[in-house]
Amino acid sequence: MTLETITAHHLAGRFAQAEGLCRSLLRGQPDSVEIGHRLALILLDKGASEEAYDILRGLLRRFPRNGRLLAGLGRLYFTTGRQKECRNLFMSALADVPNLVEPVLCLALLAFTEGDLKSALEFLRLKWPLWLQPQGLGEDGVNILQRYRLSHLCRHLILERAAVAGSVSPQGKCADTWFVDPGLALSQARRGEKIERNKALHTLQLCYTHAVPAGEEGLLPENFLVVPEESLATFFNHSGFRWPTQIRFDPASEPERLRALDVAVVLDFLSSFKPQALKAQVESLKSLAPTWDANQPLRVFLAASRQTTVMQYNYRDIAAAFRRAGAEVCFVIEQNDHQEPDSLYYMSRQEAFRPHVTININNQNNHFLHPDVFNVIWWQDPMPAFMSGKALPKRERDIVFCAHREYDPFLNKCGVDVIHRQGFCVDTELFRGDIPWEERKKVVFVGSSYRHYDETWPRQHKWILDFMRERFLSGQYLTRKELEDIARRSGLSLDDEVDRVYGYVVRDTTVAWLCSLADEIPWEIEIYGRYWESNPIVRPFFKGEVEHGKNLANVYGQARYGLNANPSTVLSQRLVEMAACGCVPVVVDDRKNAEPPHWDEHCLFFPGRDALRACLQTHPQQDPKAIAQAYSYDAFVQRIVGIVRSWPSVEFRL
Repeated sequence: MTLETITAHHLAGRFAQAEGLCRSLLRGQPDSVEIGHRLALILLDKGASEEAYDILRGLLRRFPRNGRLLAGLGRLYFTTGRQKECRNLFMSALADVPNLVEPVLCLALLAFTEGDLKSALEFLRLKWPLWLQPQGLGEDGVNILQRYRLSHLCRHLILERAAVAGSVSPQGKCADTWFVDPGLALSQARRGEKIERNKALHTLQLCYTHAVPAGEEGLLPENFLVVPEESLATFFNHSGFRWPTQIRFDPASEPERLRALDVAVVLDFLSSFKPQALKAQVESLKSLAPTWDANQPLRVFLAASRQTTVMQYNYRDIAAAFRRAGAEVCFVIEQNDHQEPDSLYYMSRQEAFRPHVTININNQNNHFLHPDVFNVIWWQDPMPAFMSGKALPKRERDIVFCAHREYDPFLNKCGVDVIHRQGFCVDTELFRGDIPWEERKKVVFVGSSYRHYDETWPRQHKWILDFMRERFLSGQYLTRKELEDIARRSGLSLDDEVDRVYGYVVRDTTVAWLCSLADEIPWEIEIYGRYWESNPIVRPFFKGEVEHGKNLANVYGQARYGLNANPSTVLSQRLVEMAACGCVPVVVDDRKNAEPPHWDEHCLFFPGRDALRACLQTHPQQDPKAIAQAYSYDAFVQRIVGIVRSWPSVEFRL
């Protein structure tokens, strides 16, 4: 038994165990300051303040300048409202032990509640590295509720964002916010400001408050969210809505300061317990075996996120194909843009559903599965999980598919021995074209611009952009080896930086070529996606975003040609979808570097602007719809079902 064990029990809230062990240890070492101090802190957290006071006063008579003892007595005074005494004790404690966390936080809290934000900031800046790490807050024996109260105060309220009335965030960026003033919340919500979730997703700022302003009970904005303070725990634990990342209040108003602090306490307390709940959920899933029955349908679980631009639709289409095949399917995704992916919610749904098969795209998600569950992993992109070369966690019933042969060596290096090839797929029930090709009068492109690379690309690496443009405009495409060489010379990441900026050069240049041909071809040009409005050549043809599914199928179903502007590849999700709709794929001709099959007779290929113009006046030798038939989701599902059926003792109805 050691003092470290006792401290661990104490900070975990197991006060009875900690006290018993501490008293036992103290019997053998009655003069130990450390053990006596720890016992006093335990008693404080139990509420036995009188005995704690006696112990601390007795120790201080022998060691009057011991900083930890002074801090302990200061906390006792702090919790009983003796502010002047505790302030003096905390200052004396810091004079002896400058690295103590609790005295600094308590002094900051005292200043904050008194409206002295300047002093609060000074206290916190004094110990900036210490309070930045919440796990360090327990070292001085701060009790659980106090610890969260203080840590949230430091992380969300006392920073400069709270020091100036009316500030929105320290960086000046819009953020989901709790407003103490309902009127201010409603006013901000009506402004309809957007927050950047990622480069491709911007959603309405969520404006939370506790009540509807008087006289405003009519039609309210969707991003104005009223959550009574007594309902905070229920709402944020179960709604899936994004949590506020800041609290806005009037720092000159004591009622608003205290109300803001109360909300902060609850939110931080909830967030601190989420990891524990997630850990418990993982252990529960690991022990949950599927039941196989020849009279029951195969159960398939899929979880996706609206924050992905393509993968969410891959998941939807796989789910639909499994349903058509007769499987029972549970597909979980956020219901709207106000929600965010929540692992705990996803796992709880998975536990209730008890699947035979789980489906994952560009992720393994296999660490919480029972050994009898089949886990399908479909790698579509060069993800860090396998490009790093580190061993991947393996399960006997993991079924690995990969869209591109070039990723196989990386997966092999990570310990994946069996790889099934599966390119991009299409839902042929949804993507279909009924308008005869001869009657179509449009050329379309669907995809976002990456123009932001021109603004954000490091100046010292501008030579990379210039080199890529020069090569592409001369009709020469970069090989994988050349891209690897650029990454090595520049020190940049091949997949996250070099590949992406090369894709920008090829895509944005090619789309601009198409738009520049508007007066030379007899077809209408339509560009869909994001960020093209900043390109003056493309802007006149930009139609905004198009939702994947029926709306996208509609666009391709009316188009004569569809532009596919991706280097180093022929097959892509968009190409298969346009082909399914009878829209002829017009493809950047990088077949030399692209993995086969190239579908040479079903597509049209161009190396440059003049060749693009020529393509838009002809037709491929074969019907592009054959591409879609080869890559349907129904065919993919049958492959999965066949692999699962091949295992002994596996029975289900389909």
